[in-house]
Amino acid sequence: PLVASCQLMNVSLPGRAPPMAQAQEDMRLFSPALADKHNRPVSAAKRKKWCDVPRNLEGITFDTDKIYTVHIWQHFIDFANYKLSLGGLLNMDLAPGLNGQPLQLTICDRKAKESLASMLVWHERLLYDDNPEARAANQALTDRLTRLGSGLFGLLGKK
Repeated sequence: PLVASCQLMNVSLPGRAPPMAQAQEDMRLFSPALADKHNRPVSAAKRKKWCDVPRNLEGITFDTDKIYTVHIWQHFIDFANYKLSLGGLLNMDLAPGLNGQPLQLTICDRKAKESLASMLVWHERLLYDDNPEARAANQALTDRLTRLGSGLFGLLGKK
């Protein structure tokens, strides 16, 4: 799932890995099938399409002797400011709501029912949250969203 869903993936040998922000799509060390006829890396779109065919992935494993650089982009969480934004419907500061705990991001294989990767995302504001007004405002917003969510489930006939 990770290879098929990430926006960019680069496989390199130790000592030859590009800097994180300069990485380019290159999966040739993962599978020779991910090179074009001139032995150049195929695009991320072609890699994703190639991964959609289960037989292409048979027998392929992640080697510990290679460096894997993966870019996964999303637009809901602003990690620099540690805020959640849902298209103008909800803008919430994550620090007060997490009460000093990090945000956990996990990549799961739902069919196999196992975690593939998990990471904790810390922000310095988790360590130095001294704004009780922001905590109170965040709690009020959380309470309103909980009531809204319960009301929507009731309208949909779900419990």
